[in-house]
Amino acid sequence: MLVEPGRLISDDGNPHPQFLTGWGECQPQAFVRFFEDFNDSGVLDSWTVVDEGEPDLEGNEPEAADWQIENGALVQNNSVFSRQLSGGGDASPEEPWNSNWSPHGDGWRALRKGTFAFYEDAEAENWRDYSVETNVFTPDDGGVGILFYYQDENNYYKLEIDAEERFVQLFKLVDGVETTIARTRDRYTSGEEFNLRVDIQDQEIQADLNGEAVFAYPYEDRDLTGGTFGLYTWNSEGVRFEDLTVLDLSEELPSGSEGVELEGTDEDDLLVGTPGEDTIAGLSGNDEIDGLGGDDVLRGDLNERSPGTSEGGDDTINGGTGDDHIGGKGGNDQLYGDAGNDSIWGDDGDDLIRGGLGDDTLTGDDFSGGRGSDTFILAVGEGTDTIADFEAGVDFIGLEGLTFADLTFTGNSILFNGETLATLNGIDTTTLTEDDFTAIL
Repeated sequence: MLVEPGRLISDDGNPHPQFLTGWGECQPQAFVRFFEDFNDSGVLDSWTVVDEGEPDLEGNEPEAADWQIENGALVQNNSVFSRQLSGGGDASPEEPWNSNWSPHGDGWRALRKGTFAFYEDAEAENWRDYSVETNVFTPDDGGVGILFYYQDENNYYKLEIDAEERFVQLFKLVDGVETTIARTRDRYTSGEEFNLRVDIQDQEIQADLNGEAVFAYPYEDRDLTGGTFGLYTWNSEGVRFEDLTVLDLSEELPSGSEGVELEGTDEDDLLVGTPGEDTIAGLSGNDEIDGLGGDDVLRGDLNERSPGTSEGGDDTINGGTGDDHIGGKGGNDQLYGDAGNDSIWGDDGDDLIRGGLGDDTLTGDDFSGGRGSDTFILAVGEGTDTIADFEAGVDFIGLEGLTFADLTFTGNSILFNGETLATLNGIDTTTLTEDDFTAIL
């Protein structure tokens, strides 16, 4: 499905609207352009399948690809493949496929024609500066990958990883001629799920395998300047692609900065705001909510000011930039203010509360009539937080990058090297013991 800023996304796979680029820097305002969990068989209507396999050496026609929606995944069930340039090192091999060059392209293990499915959408044809990420599983060991800046069958970029050949390669196809941009040794493990992502931003390309950058540095290429995306297999059957996400990596934020009002469902939802002042409520379910920019009101459960009841999902809420008001309501929630002077209420349940950058006000549950053991996270350089209702022996102070021995206590304040990390209303902090603190790893 195409995702506009602020649109509700059904989310069984729990992707997060903030991702790391291949340069290892967080993109805190990257918009979700597209998310698909493949739970609706009808979504295949938006995809076009291309088979490029060739007859085998005996002249048998290649098996046709079989792309299906199965149990929350886009699955390619058949092995579709072609010959490939094998690059044996002979300058004049008897068999042309043993060279590293041909009129149709060059490179080691190049010209691998398999099958791919690309997302066909008029708006996506003009996309640029984006990230494509998906979880992949295959019992086989052939090539799988991602196409991006796809314009037609003769013009696109391709990221491919192969377990048997132990490589990751970045190719470009321009006017039907394939060229290798980058290659490195890496592989996935057959029978185990892995995460694959490719980023292109300002014509610089980087890839990511299971959270680690694939190439030592981004590669720049300017032959293709935009296009849609697709998923690819070569000589690999039973490949499952799940939780496909496309993020906008452009510096210019999309329209929709006036803010929106969103309500989730009784399922597990992913709700993404806008740069404006949003009001978002998850309702039931274990929801993920991201306000992005603006002074937002973000609620884990019911869309009302009251703290609610003990009934509610275990929600994760990120305020983003701006002075946000965040309420977990029922459930064991994880609440993050991020940047700005935020006000956060855990309400009922055992909640994890972190104000982030800024001078934040953090309240567990005493003022809302709820119950639970809450953890308030402190870190150096994030401002001075006010903890409104800390209860010694019940709640905890979570320390990130600090130990109890690093701290000093005076009055109702907790300090590190002269920096006031927090003030605890109604608490003489000199009476606190190490048992009131816990390490956050």
